[in-house]
Amino acid sequence: MHASIASYIFNKQTGDMEMRIKCDTTSNSMTLLWQKRQSSRNLNLYGGVYFQSAINNGIAEFKMNVNEILDISTLNDKEIIWDCFYVNGNEKVGISFPEVNSSFEYHFFEKSHLYKIIPFVTRGAKTLALFMKTAEIQSSISFLEIQNNRINGILEIESNEIDIQHLQAYLCLRKRNHNSLTEYTQEVSTKLIYKENKYQIKGEFKEFFNNLSNHTLWDIFVKLENSNNSVYVSTICEQSSHIKVDFNDFFYSINVLSTLSHNRVTLRISQKEMVSLVDSVLESQDHFYIKGKLPKLGSGMTYSLVSKLRGEVADSFEYFNENEKAISTTDNLTFDIKVSIAELISNFKDRDIWDLFIRYRQDNELFYDIPLSSNNNQKLSSSNKRVTLFVNGSQSYSIWVNVDRAPGDNLTNVAVLGTCYSRNAFNTSDYFNPYYKKLYKCSYTQFHSNIMSLVSDPVEFNESEFLDCGLKPSDIKYIRSDFEKDFFENLIESKAEYLIIDFYVDACREVIQIKENANITLNYLLPRTKYFKQIKNKHVISHTNNEEYFDLWKENIKLFVERLLGIMPANKIILNRGRLTTKYLDSNNKINYFPDQDIIKRNNILWDRMEHYLLNLIPKIKIIDMRDTSFVGHYNHPFGKSYAHYESGYYKEFLSKLNEIVLMDKK
Repeated sequence: MHASIASYIFNKQTGDMEMRIKCDTTSNSMTLLWQKRQSSRNLNLYGGVYFQSAINNGIAEFKMNVNEILDISTLNDKEIIWDCFYVNGNEKVGISFPEVNSSFEYHFFEKSHLYKIIPFVTRGAKTLALFMKTAEIQSSISFLEIQNNRINGILEIESNEIDIQHLQAYLCLRKRNHNSLTEYTQEVSTKLIYKENKYQIKGEFKEFFNNLSNHTLWDIFVKLENSNNSVYVSTICEQSSHIKVDFNDFFYSINVLSTLSHNRVTLRISQKEMVSLVDSVLESQDHFYIKGKLPKLGSGMTYSLVSKLRGEVADSFEYFNENEKAISTTDNLTFDIKVSIAELISNFKDRDIWDLFIRYRQDNELFYDIPLSSNNNQKLSSSNKRVTLFVNGSQSYSIWVNVDRAPGDNLTNVAVLGTCYSRNAFNTSDYFNPYYKKLYKCSYTQFHSNIMSLVSDPVEFNESEFLDCGLKPSDIKYIRSDFEKDFFENLIESKAEYLIIDFYVDACREVIQIKENANITLNYLLPRTKYFKQIKNKHVISHTNNEEYFDLWKENIKLFVERLLGIMPANKIILNRGRLTTKYLDSNNKINYFPDQDIIKRNNILWDRMEHYLLNLIPKIKIIDMRDTSFVGHYNHPFGKSYAHYESGYYKEFLSKLNEIVLMDKK
């Protein structure tokens, strides 16, 4: 089935087309279909117009006008393509146009000069089509002033193709909710007044000013109309100083964004930086007690605490569900709120996030929401452990729902001696294993300690030397245990069923000998402390000579194993065989290599040797071998990009392998 153009004539003045088409059919007639091409931006019902002609000597002759194909009154696309097909029953093929002997020019529709159309030959298939688009029109702002509820200014609108003065012109503000999209959800407009070859803007925009909302964008257009159609023309402004904003509002500010590259002038609405600052938060019996102070924003205000269910949409949040509780304030705008969890969240599900606001309401109509903000990173869990009040990335309070993350029954109790290779698998963030607490209780962690430290003599620990250096209480606890050598006592007290071990610190980090047979681990936490900065003239057991390091380590691992096996059976000890990764995924999902490849290789070799030595000492030890996985590092790891920080699937795979061990033991 094939058809091709034998001759084609297009009259740009009238829009008439004459074509002679050769086709391979035994029929006495030919059916031609002009069909609107579907757009991925806006799918529609297939629009199509059929034409028929008799066939003489293998040639069908057609005469038609573009107005017979397109209904001008329905045009609303900026660009449309109509393809030409030969139809035979249920089959259709494009009309081939093998040779173009003439160049075509645009035809302007008589009923709507806003649109023009031209025949063309498609690039790949070389078939006949019609291309329709809006006329070329330019708009620029000479001067624009935004003041209170009015917008005044002067515009220039030009076109070399059509007469603008015969069209009705409007200044039009079109609202879009997302910076990355040009999808408009609302518009307000005012008529432009033509005077002295320019267009004057004098309009009230109460609908615009009375419906401001945070993080919205309003693009400025000229809207041109005739009796049949309308088109939007984006505006430009050569000088940002030509646009002035004098807008006084308690809550919102208007900024002008002018981008010549996008031929667009945009008004960006932002909520002013205001906070309702919380002084203290307490939790008791599934109630939160919140004290703080509000900023003064006019008189006649009433106030309420509002929780909104967060929905992530592109680069912002959208709220559909909210709860509101009226609150009272003192004369100096301090507040003391008692609110139950049931009042804050409703119809909730696991992993919901509810953001908290103070609502200012004026005259029972207009209201504004200000984030409930904190000057610290306080985190509080409800009494039932299913709701957590936390400070989000904007330093405001949110509620995290973890209904399904609450601990289950008959949990397997595990302890960890190691690093993020093992401990991060027991983390409820989405990146790691959000539901691990349904299966496991991680009752004890000895974090970033070297075996050569754990089996040595205690070192005096003065907590004041580890404060005010950015360490969390849990970090200080890990260092204290490394100093005081209470690993074995803590392990016994934890009553762990399994101990998971990894040798990252042993293979990669140094040990400081404080005195004879009294060592501490030089891990990533220690250099921040006042204690470390005061250490002088101490021997550092380093990796400059890994043969000597390994010989010394072997002596110490024997002591470690001897004590460990007196506490825990060999088949309840699990060796996590991890390695430093040489590469990582970047933000473009492309593989990149870490620097210091020789150091990575050196440490991985020593790591191999340490594990082999331990396997020789404890033949019945269980193994989780992560070396045979294809996971690499990731640029967006919650604790930073590192050759020790893998992509999310690594930690889920680790837990899956642990599940296999535990299930086999239970059988």
